[in-house]
Amino acid sequence: MTFIKQTISDLGYLNQKSADGRLRVSNQISLGDYKQHLDNAGGLFNTAEIAGGLATYEGSLTGGTTLTTTASAGDAAIRQSYQWHPYYAGKPLKVELTASRFDVEASVTKRMGYYSSSTVSPYTATLDGMYFENDGTTLRCKVTRAGTDVFDLAQASWLNQDKTTSYDPTDFNFYVIDFLYLGGAIINFSILTENGLILVAQYQHINVDVNTFVKSPNQPVRYEIVSQGAAGTFNHICSDVAVEGTIIRTGAERTYNNGFTATPSLTSDTRYALLGIRQADRRVPVDIRHISVLSGSTDDLLVELYYGGTTVGAPSWGAIPFSNMTGFVGTDLGVAANLVHSGGVRVFSQYMRGEETASPSIQNARRLGSYIDGTYEEAYLCITPTTANATAVGTINWIEFL
Repeated sequence: MTFIKQTISDLGYLNQKSADGRLRVSNQISLGDYKQHLDNAGGLFNTAEIAGGLATYEGSLTGGTTLTTTASAGDAAIRQSYQWHPYYAGKPLKVELTASRFDVEASVTKRMGYYSSSTVSPYTATLDGMYFENDGTTLRCKVTRAGTDVFDLAQASWLNQDKTTSYDPTDFNFYVIDFLYLGGAIINFSILTENGLILVAQYQHINVDVNTFVKSPNQPVRYEIVSQGAAGTFNHICSDVAVEGTIIRTGAERTYNNGFTATPSLTSDTRYALLGIRQADRRVPVDIRHISVLSGSTDDLLVELYYGGTTVGAPSWGAIPFSNMTGFVGTDLGVAANLVHSGGVRVFSQYMRGEETASPSIQNARRLGSYIDGTYEEAYLCITPTTANATAVGTINWIEFL
């Protein structure tokens, strides 16, 4: 059962409907959950500090990360989620953002929303997506397609201003962007006040031009501050990206494996990479769902999945057919010593008996993504033999959300 405010039929300023016009309900699926009450969510956000820009975690004070600049033009601090979030055709996507110190500071730009940029520092070109912006003179709701502003509404022209008189961007506030890319091409910008979730801007991209309103509906969450010659402060707190109107995450199933070539004889207590994968297009979110390892000997194995790290031999990443990924097979590195893997973040581990198969499913909110500079994260399927002369082959299965 869904409970809606009794006065919703009369109060059109309350954003109680999703972008496709349906009453908003609670059974949404979170695609990205970003909290900083314990730490700066460094495993979920990539941070770029440019020139004198700084990102300082202040959990005991703001509950988030404080982005600051000095008075030097060009200072910037950016936090962007590694993960780009999938948009499901015909299903509204809702982005929730919390922040403070979003107040006007002359010659300082602050942004937060669902958007990306070029991959060349200082990462100010070719913005793509939707966001709240403070340009140093006023607040704005903006939609930008690959560097071209499609919608730009200054605060003086926001809707329902009589219901947002208590809104002070200096304080902690809750912001919402929800949109429908297909089946309506509409974007809503809302702010929570004591009157409820107030719609402050709405853009309908019908009969506007021949293009879509953004280059890609799949985007990361991003907060940033940029100085044009003044010191500034902006507090990045928490956020969430959720899909409304579906309870099933669908995508294209893909797989990669060692084929019929097992590793050469391996040394005990040493970690080796059986194979690795990484994205070829950051706009295509990826979720690793399953790994499989088959031992070719009686040796017991520790099976692990790592994000990042390096191998002794430099992998040659090649396109994986019919996918948006690249990969390498460990045996292509030659001798066993070149397969040795170190570093990285372990996201799964399991022991298996020799001459058996380990085929675990993976459930992890931390998915493969990319850095602000466009570098792709890498996933390595690794094994560590407990005795000498082990051999094995492996498989990684994933879903691509186009």
